[in-house]
Amino acid sequence: VAAFNAYANPNYGRFKSWLQRPDTTGAFKSNGANSLAVRGAIWSFLRYASDRANAGDQTFFNALVNNDFTGKANIQNAIGGANPDLWLRDWTTAMYADDNAFSVSAEYTTQSWNFRSVYGGLGGFPLGTRALSNNVPLTLSYSTGGATAYARMGVPQSAFATVTALGSGSTIPTSPYSLAIVRTK
Repeated sequence: VAAFNAYANPNYGRFKSWLQRPDTTGAFKSNGANSLAVRGAIWSFLRYASDRANAGDQTFFNALVNNDFTGKANIQNAIGGANPDLWLRDWTTAMYADDNAFSVSAEYTTQSWNFRSVYGGLGGFPLGTRALSNNVPLTLSYSTGGATAYARMGVPQSAFATVTALGSGSTIPTSPYSLAIVRTK
């Protein structure tokens, strides 16, 4: 257990940096990839991908290091040819949805870790979220490489809400962009 903690504890600290400001960097960031937040995001994403690929850690991590690929092509090879950007979207969704007070599909879970429990013992789950208010615009800027933002809002029973996402003044954000909505009740 002590050897495991010696390995895992620094990763929790690195990942906490990403959780606190997920808009500033992502697991696929190549410029500035040595920052603690990027390294923490990469660690968590690779754990997620290993679990989701369901081939076992040894098979998954061997596939990452025993080939001639680099970058996203390397990840794509290790996850059996699936689109790594879609897996990154699902991972960012899992960071909010997994081990919360509601059920989600398996692709939105981190099977190896219960981060809410881990960080509960370290002062609380530090995921940075922003509140949305009716008719109050929220401007977000994202770093390249998989940065994300978590916005929360409530809608009364039997009511509906409209969320409009704009990118560079157009009604459709520029690619790559994904919007995931998680209903919690």
